Amino acid sequence: MTRTTIWATITLLSIGGYAQDVDARLAIANEIFDGKVKFRIDRDDRLIADLFSEQGLVRQDVAYVEFLSPDSISYSQEEQAVVLKCKTGEAQCIDKEIFKLNAIRHTGRSALPISPEKKNEAIAAIGAVIRAAQEAQVAERTRATMPK
Repeated sequence: MTRTTIWATITLLSIGGYAQDVDARLAIANEIFDGKVKFRIDRDDRLIADLFSEQGLVRQDVAYVEFLSPDSISYSQEEQAVVLKCKTGEAQCIDKEIFKLNAIRHTGRSALPISPEKKNEAIAAIGAVIRAAQEAQVAERTRATMPK
């Protein structure tokens, strides 16, 4: 085997591993939020958070994972929510679609409701999702730039 073939095989296997890692981390985050918030990553590498109430879907927050900062996730006691923030320099990277108002708002933060007892788990889980998705992006870019 040539070096290029070995490198290509390792990279392809790594990308598959990253995708599984992202899926596993999404499952953990979804379990922690217990159906009140459901997370997914779409094919455009955007983190989508669907927020539900008793009446159904009320809001959808969407942001490209590359613009999110896993290290700036915090908990707001006043809102009883985990707060996601954009990276510095990406002032309004989150689009909030509020279905009741039929409006989309651009913002730099997203508040995701969670009980205070689960705040640390939720912060860790969302951070892990973002990190895994960002690592998968890097792996995909690396594969795309490899010599054929």
